[in-house]
Amino acid sequence: MRILFTLTLIFAFAHVAFCDEQDADAPVPWQAPFESTSASQVDGKLVLILITNEDPFVVESVAEKLAERHGENPGQQTVNPPVWCSDVLAHSYRRAIARRPDLKGRLSLQSISAGLPSEVTGGKSKNLPSRAVLACCDANYRLLGMLVGVPDVDDLLTLIEDSEGVAAMRQLQSERPAEVVNMLAQRSSERLNRAWRGALEEVLMAIQGDAGDDRDESGGDESFPGRLRLLRETFEPTYVSDVRLRFGLTESSDHTRLVILEQHIQTRRPWCEAMIPFVAGSDFYETWRELVESLWGHQPVTADAEAPELVDWFKLQTESDSVVLSILPPPNQRHLPWPPIVDNAIRRGIGWQDAHQLALEHPFRQIDAEQLAVVIRSCGLKPIDIHLPSTARYLFIEPNKKLPLVIRETDPPGRFAGLLKRSKSNLVSD
Repeated sequence: MRILFTLTLIFAFAHVAFCDEQDADAPVPWQAPFESTSASQVDGKLVLILITNEDPFVVESVAEKLAERHGENPGQQTVNPPVWCSDVLAHSYRRAIARRPDLKGRLSLQSISAGLPSEVTGGKSKNLPSRAVLACCDANYRLLGMLVGVPDVDDLLTLIEDSEGVAAMRQLQSERPAEVVNMLAQRSSERLNRAWRGALEEVLMAIQGDAGDDRDESGGDESFPGRLRLLRETFEPTYVSDVRLRFGLTESSDHTRLVILEQHIQTRRPWCEAMIPFVAGSDFYETWRELVESLWGHQPVTADAEAPELVDWFKLQTESDSVVLSILPPPNQRHLPWPPIVDNAIRRGIGWQDAHQLALEHPFRQIDAEQLAVVIRSCGLKPIDIHLPSTARYLFIEPNKKLPLVIRETDPPGRFAGLLKRSKSNLVSD
């Protein structure tokens, strides 16, 4: 009997190893992001969406060349997309299929490059350390699970199995979405330590207490920004305390080290476990940017971004006028009013409120980082850095000039106001 049992184990391990080796070069079904699924393929289908912080325009250019070289449609590739961790994920995918053959044909991969392009980082790539987020969605792109970092086969299978569990809960409790939140919160609570359980309970009580207002208990998209703020404000301090304890992080300069650590799944796993009860079921097509912003601290930018009306307006105005573009700050600063209500610069003369009013007398638009990247690329402007040496608040572009003047929040507002006055007087005199 023992001999038979031993032989059975040897055969099982040999079979897995053979399948791994056999599938080592098997093509991976990469698809274009958020590709529509036919009705016949919906049941049981899962989509893995890999989001990386690489320059989207560079990745798009390389992907087009690879597709041309292999004679393929860029939207349906068998070669891995040219992002830093696609080979690792493809390897984990092949091993997962070998262990669970039932996933073959049900599981597809998609990739989004969403880092800051060089147009808004001073012409140099500043997307290091490399980062990755992996989401698992159903065929309708409803979020079922997520990881921060790059998974090995065990982590990937755990994500898939957890996502299948979320899908089953949502199907069984389709008329009671609040019950799904409670069930997922209970599952997560059993996997978390005491500090994380306390934070999870705090959010659960806050959401249940708001059931009478305009929040949607299902975690629907209408309430998603508000819910995400609550999650960020509650879970981020818990996460910071957790990683300081686990990894001995004490200095602000340890931020780079933490980003590197976060590419190992276990670093952010408690955060993901705490988040999923409240974001599961959300439309990932609508919400992925906000989720990634909350992790990376900057707005994602994609290669398919377009702003034709803004570009046409900019080109028309700069033929004869100076233009002022007001840049939205990073997401973690958007709750702060701008121009600031309490303006210390007023003590030294003109404050930001005054400078902002003068800016409104010029052709003026408020734009985000993605729109800015589109304008710079489309209009041939020189790259700028929107974050260093401090956050950029305004761009001042003179007619027929390619180098924008960047006004940062640490600059004296009086100097900006003087520039605007001179520009206005020159326009009147002309």
